[in-house]
Amino acid sequence: RHSGIFRYTVGQRRGLNLKDRPDGPYYVVRLDPSSNRVVVGKREDLMARGLRADSINWVSSRPSDAPFRATIKFRYRGEEVPGHVVPVNADTADFIFDKPAGPIAPGQAAVAYIDDKLILGGWIKEAIRD
Repeated sequence: RHSGIFRYTVGQRRGLNLKDRPDGPYYVVRLDPSSNRVVVGKREDLMARGLRADSINWVSSRPSDAPFRATIKFRYRGEEVPGHVVPVNADTADFIFDKPAGPIAPGQAAVAYIDDKLILGGWIKEAIRD
């Protein structure tokens, strides 16, 4: 039971009022507003091979319609992650990481750089896990 899904964020570890497992703490892995569920799991469950972002804003000139290499950042204090950006349409792009990374939290910002130049930014819609 929980006191409202709005009180939780994907990746959250503190304030869950759950006893930690012997192999580590619980994390919020997914929020399901339609069923009012807060899904918890291990840290590994937060990892994804990429993310889909929408409401894309091309800050610099768009390199091309083809995928391109970039450095990706998706958490305010998160590390930059190497990977590539795959434009889906003018408003949406997939950010595919070289190695799984996380946690991916829908609703937060994601940006891509080429060298030190900001290329685009958007809002995380979902994690790409498969």
